[in-house]
Amino acid sequence: MPTIKELEALLVSCEEEMLFWRHAHRDADKRVRELEADALRINNPCVHTGFESTVCEICGYPDPRKMITKLKDERDELEANNAKLRAFWDWSREADKMTFEQYHWTKQALRGERIEKAFNAWVSEHSSSINPAQAQMLRLLKAPVMTREEITMRLFSQPPFSLWGGLTRMEQLFGKEQLLEMVDELNALLVA
Repeated sequence: MPTIKELEALLVSCEEEMLFWRHAHRDADKRVRELEADALRINNPCVHTGFESTVCEICGYPDPRKMITKLKDERDELEANNAKLRAFWDWSREADKMTFEQYHWTKQALRGERIEKAFNAWVSEHSSSINPAQAQMLRLLKAPVMTREEITMRLFSQPPFSLWGGLTRMEQLFGKEQLLEMVDELNALLVA
């Protein structure tokens, strides 16, 4: 059986919890009152008391048909506006998509053309010192140069180079120092 002191302490803690709860939920009570007022305004916009004997010119109270017709008209108007906005939204999204694709494709095409010209010019510059085996590996190198942001030595350990001997074969064909120099020159082409 609890003592009087324990009961008093329990009562004080319960009162504190209740005060805390009321403080924490005071905004919720305010919101409930606002929602009730909105519901009253929507359901009874003219603030009828229920004791009127004549029909209201605005809402038709006590006969709700006039109010129902008015609300249906408002709903139809909102649906029409919503359809217009949705059509505009769809159109603008499509226009944005087309603009992005046009810019992106143009940018990619220009980059691809620029890199291809630079790569072909680079191969032409070095063509006097390129043997047929080196030319074959350079043809394999063209696709990664066109699609990547950067060329690394690790690229030569991946297909299609790995199918032709990988990094070891590239070092045999070009020499380690010349291969590193070639990768740096190709990366300079990609950046320029």
